[in-house]
Amino acid sequence: NNALAELHIKKRQEIVVILRSLTTRIVVYLEDIKLGVQRLGAFDFIRAKARLASEWSCVLPSIGEDTRVKAAKHPLLADRLRAENKEIIALDYELHADQRLIVISGPNAGGKSVSLKTVGLLQYMLQSGFLVPCSVVSTFHLFENIFIDIGDDQSIESDLSTYSSHLKAAKHIINFSSSDTMVLMDEIGTGTDPMFGGPMAEAVLEEIQKKGAYGIITTHFSNIKAKAEKLEGVINAAMLFDVENLVPLYKLQLGQPGSSFVYEVAANIGLNKKLIKRAKQLT
Repeated sequence: NNALAELHIKKRQEIVVILRSLTTRIVVYLEDIKLGVQRLGAFDFIRAKARLASEWSCVLPSIGEDTRVKAAKHPLLADRLRAENKEIIALDYELHADQRLIVISGPNAGGKSVSLKTVGLLQYMLQSGFLVPCSVVSTFHLFENIFIDIGDDQSIESDLSTYSSHLKAAKHIINFSSSDTMVLMDEIGTGTDPMFGGPMAEAVLEEIQKKGAYGIITTHFSNIKAKAEKLEGVINAAMLFDVENLVPLYKLQLGQPGSSFVYEVAANIGLNKKLIKRAKQLT
């Protein structure tokens, strides 16, 4: 046993001697090794971006003063639908001096948030050096800032409710927006009494418009749709809905506000007909 233990010790000592010898030989090439590691990392990153671009059918669009995008697709949604043997409906949109802000309205589950996220994701991908899934004839403007308010950021730790978290985001957006800012706000003004949340959202929209920012804002509030008609550089858009078949079409149509189709959506998911009828009576 003692002899075996001594052999193990000698083995470890010999390993140390070999490692020291190797270290002494290669230390003179340390800077070259560091440079090689950096280059390998860069090549691996470029290759990964190229593979992603190939898998998602991405292109390099033009860069210009305006944003005019054709056939934009959310890549993750496209992947999911492809797995279900379904075709994604591409998105066309434009942001320019005469159409800086697009206010999207329409039914729940009709594609408002997906449209907003598609715009934001493609913009961020391009500004991060990635090719983007859209038509090659598309043109993007590169913004200095991209401000996003999507989802529910309520926090017990920070003592933030749903509405106060949205107000905090709106405060930051208003304070730091400019004519070189993209703003993406989902369901503006929600999380509180619509009687007060609507006017607050309207005031926020006015301030963002005054700042000259560009972007997409989604809403269900009628006063926001009405305000969009009056503000210069702001346009309404609707997510289309097939009333006859009670299904969303997931198509964005510019120039007119959309309806929430509350009762149609309720009927489509199988809500009790008597309940829907009673809701109509109470409207």
